[in-house]
Amino acid sequence: MLLALILSLAGAAWAAPAKSAQAAEFYARILSVSGDVTIKALGHGAFVKAQRGATLISGDWIKTGEAAVAQLELDGGATLLVAGGSTLVLGGEAEDPNVEFKAGEWLLGLVKRLRAGRRMRVSTPQAVAAVRGTLFWGKTDAKETLLAGLESQVEITAQGKTVTLKPDQLVRVPSGAAPQDPVAHKVPAVFLDRFKVGGSLGGIEPLLTPGTRKKKINKIK
Repeated sequence: MLLALILSLAGAAWAAPAKSAQAAEFYARILSVSGDVTIKALGHGAFVKAQRGATLISGDWIKTGEAAVAQLELDGGATLLVAGGSTLVLGGEAEDPNVEFKAGEWLLGLVKRLRAGRRMRVSTPQAVAAVRGTLFWGKTDAKETLLAGLESQVEITAQGKTVTLKPDQLVRVPSGAAPQDPVAHKVPAVFLDRFKVGGSLGGIEPLLTPGTRKKKINKIK
């Protein structure tokens, strides 16, 4: 009877869903939210309002409404900023973390490089981006994925082909196709304001070099 009661209570609380030891190894914490941001915990069927400070684990979902922003601190020190209209799920393990975007727009920054042998991955329906320490922007939908390097390098893989995205380069990955050749881009600091909550970019400001701050306004298309 006591065991049955404990299991029942554990299943009722969204913040403490049943999870495997493997899933618990990779986690995230919500730093800040603005607007309509909801989360669905592993093992639960409904989305609930996201709260600042909440801890998420592998298998948890996040949705942002139009004009909303979610700022997350990921295991290992990465900061993920999610714009409105996004849907994503956390995945992977501590040594192989992955954030899977079903759709949406994001900014990922690692102020401190991950230790040797470990990489942070962001996957979309079209491609996988792998980084150890950098700042990059991405946007994905059912038709294509766009990825722009802002600092250091990003490895983009799709359909068996890998390209290296350098700072100030943009790559386009159409659905079902390999990455196109990277092209030059200009992403201004003002463009990144869309990811701010309370005037903050969640601590990734050190990655914005003086050169980035001085770029002319030229929104990514």
